[in-house]
Amino acid sequence: MKHLARLAIVALILNFAAPAVMADQHLNAVIIQAARTRVGKKVGSGQCTDLALYALKVAGARTTFDYGVSGANANYVWGQPLTNSGQLMAGDVLQFRNARFVTTTYKKGPQGQLLTYTSYYTFPHHTAVVNANLGNGRLLILQQNTNGHLYVTGQVLDLKTQTLGQVWMYRPEKK
Repeated sequence: MKHLARLAIVALILNFAAPAVMADQHLNAVIIQAARTRVGKKVGSGQCTDLALYALKVAGARTTFDYGVSGANANYVWGQPLTNSGQLMAGDVLQFRNARFVTTTYKKGPQGQLLTYTSYYTFPHHTAVVNANLGNGRLLILQQNTNGHLYVTGQVLDLKTQTLGQVWMYRPEKK
């Protein structure tokens, strides 16, 4: 009898647990394939959102306009929010606001001295598509309108190096 009571409690807990964001692997596969075909090419006017809009439209996914969020300075919405980087997969979309990432590397110089290199990446208002989740907070992203490039480029981004701002992670949804 105790066994049945425990099962009933577990079933009750499972019924009230928040649902996980399910991945439509086919949808994400079409999104990332569309984005990858544009590497080195300009999408739309070259703005960062143009890449995400293009890839989501090709896949038949909802865009930020379908969520009623638009405007040059809006915090765009690209699907269901994700809560941690471990959930991210190729085809998911990132939205940045005043985000700053700082990476410091150390190398030995020619005379044996320690050389320090610090890289800063800032995204005041930016959108990117996840190309691959490399694990442990590291992502390979596809983006455009960075470093003066109005065409699609790739970059490794370590979310653990974020020092400022906000990064929203979204799982696209079918229209």
